[in-house]
Amino acid sequence: MHPILLDFTVPGVGFHVRLPAYGFFLALAFLSAIQLGHVRAMKKGLDPELMGNFYVVLILSSMLGARATYVALEWQRFADRPWEALLLWKGGLVFYGGLLGGFLGCYAFVRWARMSALAMADLAAPCIALGHAVGRLGCYFNGCCHGVPTSGPFGVAFPYTTGDYQLRHPTQ
Repeated sequence: MHPILLDFTVPGVGFHVRLPAYGFFLALAFLSAIQLGHVRAMKKGLDPELMGNFYVVLILSSMLGARATYVALEWQRFADRPWEALLLWKGGLVFYGGLLGGFLGCYAFVRWARMSALAMADLAAPCIALGHAVGRLGCYFNGCCHGVPTSGPFGVAFPYTTGDYQLRHPTQ
């Protein structure tokens, strides 16, 4: 696996560039889902400015829900140092927490904007599926979210997270 896609120092400047695979694919997941959603929204004649605000709410509420769920599930890690719960770059997001947070934030926005919740859910469903698929590529490259050991033909070694080269089901 390749948890870091890029890692180099710019010659002559000394600026260090490090691009984690998970972060890259998470950003790509949001961008691709939002792009698909925007195309679908424009075909339905929705206001582009209103949709832009919707996307901001979507990203913020999804990230908040994903991190809050991780912190709740791993509360022992943060018991002695609770401020570390804010350090997103140290890892720790949970998809279903992000899905729930995004749903709650977007539902509140849709109600506030007096939009049809069912029409927005219909618009969002394929976007969520696309975003989830792209985001799981980040999990694969990061080596997280793997399955149980296997001797089957589709087993993958995830040495960065397991510490060994035992083949496991790639459940991403």
